[in-house]
Amino acid sequence: MITFGVKRSMVWLSFSILTVLSLAGSVPSASAEANTVSLPVQTHSQQFVEVKIKGEQVSGLYAVQFHLDYDPDVLQLMATSGQNQAIVPQYFDHDSNGLIEGTSTEWQNAQGNVTGFQSYRETVPGQLDYVATQVGVGEAVEAEADLVKLTFLVRDPSLLTLTQLVYSEGNYWGEVGGQLGPINPNIQLIQHLPPVTTDDAPQGWVNEDVTIHLQPTGRGSAVASTFYIMDGGEPLTGTEVAVSGEGTHLIHYWSVDESGLREQVKSATVKIDKAAPITTAVVAPAAADGTNGWYRTKPVVTLNVYDAFSGAVQTELQLNNGEWSTVTAPLELGDGKQTIGYRSKDAAGNVGSTETINVNVDTIAPDTNISLSPDGVYWIDQDMVINVSVMDAGSGIDVTKTSVLLDGRPVQQGETIAVYKLPLGQHTLIVSATDLAGHTQSKSSTFETKVNLESLKALLKRLIRERLITNEGVANSLSDKLARGQLKSFVDEIRTRKGNQISEDLANLLLRQMDNLRD
Repeated sequence: MITFGVKRSMVWLSFSILTVLSLAGSVPSASAEANTVSLPVQTHSQQFVEVKIKGEQVSGLYAVQFHLDYDPDVLQLMATSGQNQAIVPQYFDHDSNGLIEGTSTEWQNAQGNVTGFQSYRETVPGQLDYVATQVGVGEAVEAEADLVKLTFLVRDPSLLTLTQLVYSEGNYWGEVGGQLGPINPNIQLIQHLPPVTTDDAPQGWVNEDVTIHLQPTGRGSAVASTFYIMDGGEPLTGTEVAVSGEGTHLIHYWSVDESGLREQVKSATVKIDKAAPITTAVVAPAAADGTNGWYRTKPVVTLNVYDAFSGAVQTELQLNNGEWSTVTAPLELGDGKQTIGYRSKDAAGNVGSTETINVNVDTIAPDTNISLSPDGVYWIDQDMVINVSVMDAGSGIDVTKTSVLLDGRPVQQGETIAVYKLPLGQHTLIVSATDLAGHTQSKSSTFETKVNLESLKALLKRLIRERLITNEGVANSLSDKLARGQLKSFVDEIRTRKGNQISEDLANLLLRQMDNLRD
């Protein structure tokens, strides 16, 4: 409780004021109903709090007396002043009990003239009795002049959570308009905060040298100096901090104002990475399991990325000059001649060079095919054309390792074979193909050669036409016997003409055909 006395010669005028300093608000504010003033507090920063009692339309002589309650563990009285008195924070004298005391302290104006007196004393810790008297009669006191100013140092801002200062029942007297009368008091609470400094350090990683700009702002007093420490070095002054060199740099900084208040030390981190990531490709298995550098089983490509500082954030892959896609797992390659491009980007924005590897994959054996007559039968008067095909969409056919065998004898694709030259009965045609990757594929088909009277007649005509029987009389005789169905006579004449008008090989061939026909 604070009691203010307004003294006017023989007359006393009294009024009551209850003012509470509360520290919960974010901006100074006042409530008419509760008559409460709230003061913002920045936790963990050095600061002063001033309590000002101002007079309105006051001149000449005045006096103020009141009682003040505060928490000495949180607030420490540093200085008091009045009209024309400069504020210089100072520690006060203490009595034998350690309580603050000051008596008959003179106030001086700018010319050094004594203009008043003040006295103050703690009755118990945190309870201060204050009396001030302005004595310079005839010296005008400007409106809104500071009648009393108390300056407190905040010992621990983190404790400023409860009401700390209480005043009540104040009495003031002074000379107003040349006559003694009541002063209309105006109590103000002013918070002196240290400077606030901000930085424009980039967020995250960057890929070039950086200059950080420190921007100090005074709050109550002008900024005197700004300091910074780079990576634990010596303190330097200035508002521009040049940061270079790869790696993580830690900058501590703070500012001090002209009243000596220093803000809490802040920090900024600058991370520089100028080198692009390095990406390597690993193919498993490392060596191709086929021939001529071809993989016969699907290989897996794994991309490994190294980045010394910021770390890779994206790795991309491109197949056969197609679209780029983000890699999230090892890639199994499909068949074909694969060209793999790859690159990586780190957190600082550096993009590595595009690298490529070539991998040939063929997991499919060649395709082989044989075309024969639909019923698989060839008559002795016919020709048979070797019709086979081999294809490989991957590595391609190795022609040096591809073969076609008829009953174990090499033949060529497209070769025409007279059926009468083959033994009558079953035959096997086999085609074998090998591709450049080493895959081998074989396919076989069987067919049968047959004879009947009609095919024998047609064969005889062919032999005569091809001049294998040149004697016209023999040719006509044999043709007539077959036409009449005189098979025994036909056989007898062949045997008679064998080695003379008919070659032994041709005679034996015709005799074999007749043996099969009669069977």
